[in-house]
Amino acid sequence: MPSIDWRDLLAYNTFKVVQIRDWRLGVLHYLFILAVVIYTIVYQVIMKHQYLLLEQPVGTIRSSLMQAPTPIPPEQLAYCNYANQTSVNGYPNFACAYWDEQFVVFPETEATAMLATTRYTYQSEVLECSIYDPTCNYTVLDTYTEYIGDIESFTLMVDHSVFAPSVGIQANSKNLAGSIIDQNDKVMTLTKPDVIGVQGHADIIRLGTLLKAAGMDSLDAPSEYDSNQTARYYGIVVVVMIEYSNTYTYNLNNLRYQYNPYIIANTEFKAEQPIFTKNITNRAVYNRHGIRIVFVQTGELGKFDFQIMLIAFVSGLGLVTVATVVVDIIATRLLPEKAIYKNYKYKETEEYERLKHNKGDDRTNYASIKDFSQD
Repeated sequence: MPSIDWRDLLAYNTFKVVQIRDWRLGVLHYLFILAVVIYTIVYQVIMKHQYLLLEQPVGTIRSSLMQAPTPIPPEQLAYCNYANQTSVNGYPNFACAYWDEQFVVFPETEATAMLATTRYTYQSEVLECSIYDPTCNYTVLDTYTEYIGDIESFTLMVDHSVFAPSVGIQANSKNLAGSIIDQNDKVMTLTKPDVIGVQGHADIIRLGTLLKAAGMDSLDAPSEYDSNQTARYYGIVVVVMIEYSNTYTYNLNNLRYQYNPYIIANTEFKAEQPIFTKNITNRAVYNRHGIRIVFVQTGELGKFDFQIMLIAFVSGLGLVTVATVVVDIIATRLLPEKAIYKNYKYKETEEYERLKHNKGDDRTNYASIKDFSQD
């Protein structure tokens, strides 16, 4: 069994600069350094904003719905059961009721969501037995189903605020630039009464515009939840992402928001509303289906932070060291001249005891070079 020399185990390895005059290694090294510079400055710092302290904001939302001043009459709506209009796209029509915003929205107030009714089934019920009898149930006296006429022309008012405490930013949408983005990731061109991002005004968006931005051209298309009926019949869920950003340009004072609406696939939405007409024995039940709108505030707001930028540059220096090590390995282990380059790069001194014994002499006379080319 070979003996282990503890002096070799405890030897100290130090760096030595050797200029290897091989253009292949020089070009490779500079290419590595160039790649590190491009990655650090262009990608990390400029494109990924690794000079900013970023924070996902929080905020509040206020929304309401309003009926169009002059709704489209039923004879002009293909889904209304009017005269000889009995079906649309092969689906049966129903009579159209023209509710105002007070009755279309249910429940009346929600912090970040609302339901705009598109179809309801009405039931008139009576309790003909004792409420204290566990077998007692309401009896249905009358039932019918109707659509809400021209729901697409209802306008949605949205007023929202944003707050990012770590970066010191707070603002209201009335003072910001805004837009709505379609499914092709393009800014939609709006026509009246749609208004988004106008200074001093809350945003006004027609439900039809919101649905179009979410990728639905018509509520009379087959429902993804059940193709036996339409999306108008079963209802849909629309998630509206409100994305804030001040990093889309290099001027951090330019703060904007964008509405990004998406329809959740294979879903319906319904809510049942009981109304007691006289007392507990008489009630009307509205089984509502419609457009469930859910707002989610997201995005990133940032401010300059020297420490974060310094970390990005330090990581770049680490990559330069890695590049140097890779070139060293190529020079001393892979090239045909590896034995020569290895002999130039690595040297070994005499043992400490021999150097100490010859303390008075010129120590350079006792330094020997180990021939690593024989390894």
